[in-house]
Amino acid sequence: MIDEVNKYLHQLQKTLSRAGLGSKPSYDSDDEEEEPTPEPVTPAITAVYQKEGGDPENPHRIERGEQTGVNYKGFTLKGQDGTLEHVIGLVNDQDYIEWINPETISNVTETSCEFTMVPDLTEGQYKVRIETYDGGSPLVVEYPEPITLW
Repeated sequence: MIDEVNKYLHQLQKTLSRAGLGSKPSYDSDDEEEEPTPEPVTPAITAVYQKEGGDPENPHRIERGEQTGVNYKGFTLKGQDGTLEHVIGLVNDQDYIEWINPETISNVTETSCEFTMVPDLTEGQYKVRIETYDGGSPLVVEYPEPITLW
């Protein structure tokens, strides 16, 4: 009789554990499910867009001097010296990098930031590049599509 009751208690405890309402029994090693290993996140810039007044039909067209949003994954913004100096750059067709003034970079989170687009930069297409020292060693990530300044 005691074995039957223990069996039902064990079954109840497993059911509650699966439903997230109880802890897994420590003596239940037969049916134990392994925690899935999280997939490594490939560092990437996932979006670059004008925060206000942008063109939803053409989100990569950004007006000079306007607040610009950047979404990313797999890294955090961190310059070589711990500041945001030389972290976000705009690369023109001659591979010249115009660095975003670190004082204009704001609202930095684990997955996004904002900055004021360079007001006096020549109109045209640019690649957005982030050079971060997240983890101590340099990591360079470029947005896959060019943006157009106007």
